[in-house]
Amino acid sequence: MHVSDKRTLHLPLRLEAIVRMVSRVDCVADIGSDHGLVPLALVGRGIVGRAIAIEVALGPLQAVKAAFERQHYRLEARLGDGMQPLRQGEVQGVVVAGMGGATIWRILTDAYAGKLLKADLPELVLQPMDAPGLIRWFARRSGYEIDRDVWLGDRGISYNVLRLTAPAALREADFAGAYDEFLKLSIKSRVELEYGSAVYDLTNAAFAAHWRLQVAKHKRIVAHLERSVSVEAKRRYAQVMEWLDGMNRLRPFE
Repeated sequence: MHVSDKRTLHLPLRLEAIVRMVSRVDCVADIGSDHGLVPLALVGRGIVGRAIAIEVALGPLQAVKAAFERQHYRLEARLGDGMQPLRQGEVQGVVVAGMGGATIWRILTDAYAGKLLKADLPELVLQPMDAPGLIRWFARRSGYEIDRDVWLGDRGISYNVLRLTAPAALREADFAGAYDEFLKLSIKSRVELEYGSAVYDLTNAAFAAHWRLQVAKHKRIVAHLERSVSVEAKRRYAQVMEWLDGMNRLRPFE
């Protein structure tokens, strides 16, 4: 496939949103690149000069390498965990998408990642499959700023894509115990972090659809737990009811 073909690469809406959020820089790393579609689109469209795909397992790495070798682009695939295959000064942007929020948190708060982020201040484009509150908690703890926070629907599923940018310098961030601190936050704080500023935007149709799905999901869980008499079910019931109450206080249910 030639460059002109790749510029018109058709992507799912989720990946298209990620690609459009990446700024024009020399080099971007895509961690957990899957089929390598994001790097292919970024380089093929001329958004970045080159891209590095990182995979933690050999099988996915070989698949990405095969896709890259068929193209005439400045693309590279590396084996490794998180940002560890990257050298300081090598990238100006990092994409981490299609993973759970806890996994993305682990990648961002790894000791080596902390040194790289502080030294290079790369833009971060992140798309967690769940627990986006952890991404916002990372921003709060690290000094990164949430530059864009977008919700979209793709094939009946809601996705949250965030772009984080660093100020001129990042403060020293100590993430030891930060995850446990997150879990101990008040329900109000956790709900605000989970849904972000969109919870207050009544004109955001994509988020409104996500919100309705979330309310329905939690109400189904409550209905299921009500039928159980176990101690664990009662404990979980109280937790979900508290979460629902926190949601309703922030954005009253229709």
